[in-house]
Amino acid sequence: MWLDGTTDEDRAELDAFYTCLLHGSSLNHYFGGEAELHYRGSAVVPPPVGVMRYHESEDWLGGLLESGALRPDPEDDHTVLVVNASAVNIRLGGEACGRSDVVTVGDHTLGVAFVRNYPLCWPTHDRVRTETQVGMHELVEVTDRLLGYAGCAGDGVCEGKSICRDRCDGFVGLTCDGAPEKSWTGCSGGRVDGWVIQRLASDGREQKNCETCMPCDFTPEACPPDQPDCSAAPPRAAKMSGLGWVGLVGALAGLGLTARRLWTA
Repeated sequence: MWLDGTTDEDRAELDAFYTCLLHGSSLNHYFGGEAELHYRGSAVVPPPVGVMRYHESEDWLGGLLESGALRPDPEDDHTVLVVNASAVNIRLGGEACGRSDVVTVGDHTLGVAFVRNYPLCWPTHDRVRTETQVGMHELVEVTDRLLGYAGCAGDGVCEGKSICRDRCDGFVGLTCDGAPEKSWTGCSGGRVDGWVIQRLASDGREQKNCETCMPCDFTPEACPPDQPDCSAAPPRAAKMSGLGWVGLVGALAGLGLTARRLWTA
């Protein structure tokens, strides 16, 4: 989702990126069958009035729903939005490059992933580098939150945290149609093929691990030519207690990631 009149020049490239990430990569396998993310396209919406703090978005999102600027798909259980915005419009607190929040607006429960695309988070002079990696990071974490987990899977060494050993190893590339040949990570002069994304840590689903340098045990990879359907969610690995639904689909940049009812407790 992009704010009208601000940094939406990257919209077409990010549409290609999220189509690749959700329909041309193995990212859905991270959720072990509990969620399946789908891309439903992007949208440009009116920005908040004044400067909005990320955890105070209910009124703004409620206005978008009421006006029809935001239209969740009735086939989905939940909508997840990735909001690309400058710090001029949305404050994330401190020097954070991204934040996520689960917001209830009327009858809707929304997962909202905020990405600060200005000022830049990494010294690459490339806004897309932030929008892809931080966008994927917050998308995964807010999906985990909707599933009842802690939202830390993208943290620690996986996001290049300065206190972690080998911190630059968490950044990897994703290549599909529309991707650049190479991208700078901004971490120790590293470059990757295609867009910059990152590894994930399944231990980040537990709150006790959120401030640690937990190992990155999942790497999203582009689907090989002989496995074009590798993006589909695998069979559910194990029943999760306490949840009456699972499965998220989504339309990031604009109309949200959404969740399909795959299993009922």
